[in-house]
Amino acid sequence: MTLDGLALVFLWIAGLIVLSRLVDRLLVRTLPPYLYHAMILPGVAVHELSHAFACLLTGARVLEVKLFSKNGGYVKHTRSRLPVIGPVAISLAPLVGGVLVIYVIAYLMDYSGIGLLDPERPYSAVQTIWAFLSANALRWHFWAFLYLMISVAASLGPSDQDLKNSVIALIVLAVILAALIMASDLVASWLDVPARPLLSGLNIALFLLVISIVLVGPFYLLRRRLT
Repeated sequence: MTLDGLALVFLWIAGLIVLSRLVDRLLVRTLPPYLYHAMILPGVAVHELSHAFACLLTGARVLEVKLFSKNGGYVKHTRSRLPVIGPVAISLAPLVGGVLVIYVIAYLMDYSGIGLLDPERPYSAVQTIWAFLSANALRWHFWAFLYLMISVAASLGPSDQDLKNSVIALIVLAVILAALIMASDLVASWLDVPARPLLSGLNIALFLLVISIVLVGPFYLLRRRLT
């Protein structure tokens, strides 16, 4: 991995967080409260369980897990035993957990045709999204798949508190990784192994978030026009 590659990873993560929060805001402002909660129910469960699993991996003790409530879910936990990496892992775990769930559901429901967005050709996104939607729209389980994907995609992004807990540690981690890449070609090659599938997963998640915006956006604009 090069410094440019590291910057690209963090850029994709930032873009994914922004789009995920945008999709969530669109759903909040488009749907009645009971439909909104029903819409994001699977995504909230994935989000909170990802936090809990990251706690176990980093040595933080889970005190309470709440998946479903009026105000959404939450996980109460003690501090992680791993400095720097622990808080980042716990706060950003829904990104990894959400992408993993998207992979598994797409595989089980035979949606291997999910396209990748090319950042160097933004206009090709329209063709890619149209091809995916038109190829699958008549499949009876496509809409169940889309519901699950939008729900998980809208819950990928960390909450305000998660960002507050992780932003400084994330900057420190980025500096450490940059120093390791500059110091050793061997370390850089090791980091390249997890970076490639990570970028691929982030790209697919981004594709699904763009589809979510395309589908939900018109309803948001219609409701805004009528109110």
